Amino acid sequence: MAGVTKRRERIKQFEDHGSPGGMSFSQELVGSAISLLRIALEQRKQPVSRCHDNHYTSHAPGAIVLAVTAFDVWVREFEVGLEAVDSSFPKCKKVDNPICRRYADLLRNLGESNCPFEADLRSVVDVRDEIVHYLPRTLPGRTLPAWIDSLDRRGLLIRSPTNDADFTLSQKLSSYALAHWACTTLASCVATLIGAVRNEFVPFVGGCTAKNFSLFSTITAPGDLVDFDGGMVSE
Repeated sequence: MAGVTKRRERIKQFEDHGSPGGMSFSQELVGSAISLLRIALEQRKQPVSRCHDNHYTSHAPGAIVLAVTAFDVWVREFEVGLEAVDSSFPKCKKVDNPICRRYADLLRNLGESNCPFEADLRSVVDVRDEIVHYLPRTLPGRTLPAWIDSLDRRGLLIRSPTNDADFTLSQKLSSYALAHWACTTLASCVATLIGAVRNEFVPFVGGCTAKNFSLFSTITAPGDLVDFDGGMVSE
């Protein structure tokens, strides 16, 4: 209860007194997520389960959690900056709303009726929640959460090479393709939000730190893993 009380206290202080300015940790968190994604790529050189466009890596969950946390922090950075420079922008009244809700509200208030990455953002956050909030449970009629299906159809999860066995949920989420997709999806969401504000506001709404998210795309994409392997595909 002490942790919850402290969080509510911090929220009330922010709501009552506003922000004096300062820097967030989004840059450091993005940098850490990038480091983990690079280590996850290098793990492909080890004897792990793999296919031509994916492989198992124990660093994928950490990269996803850090990337979503960085995005959450950056969105707050954006909110605080925009409220400071644009008096016409509606002040966020529910600062503890879930990140997907806050993101959608920001876009709507900026006149963007929809975002092509909004559904993917929800999926990325679902994955983060599954990793962070460990709640093993029995699901009626199935062994895995329903939201897993769409990720599996897109080839983002670790798959068993045989039909008579399958991986556990934690193993399926330890996927290089999943981590890379999650990180680049968040980068696209950041770029969409920056693109929705007037140019003169960009330096004040996290425009500089937004560029850090674009670095995720410099890490080898799943579709280029064959080149990373030197043209040799090991299944």
